Amino acid sequence: SAGLDIVHQAIAQGIDVRGFFHWTAVDNYEWLHGYDLQFGIINSDRTTKPSSGVLRQEAKPS
Repeated sequence: SAGLDIVHQAIAQGIDVRGFFHWTAVDNYEWLHGYDLQFGIINSDRTTKPSSGVLRQEAKPS
């Protein structure tokens, strides 16, 4: 996702990123768009998106 790319770039530039708040873990239903908008880490069909690997690599205990 674009948000994770920006966080990754910030870390690569030496910025002390201490947290990241992602809107939702699982895609959810949007009244105007149904399930067409996919912005969760896990798709609405419960498959994990490739971007979850970035979270796994970058997430470290504080």
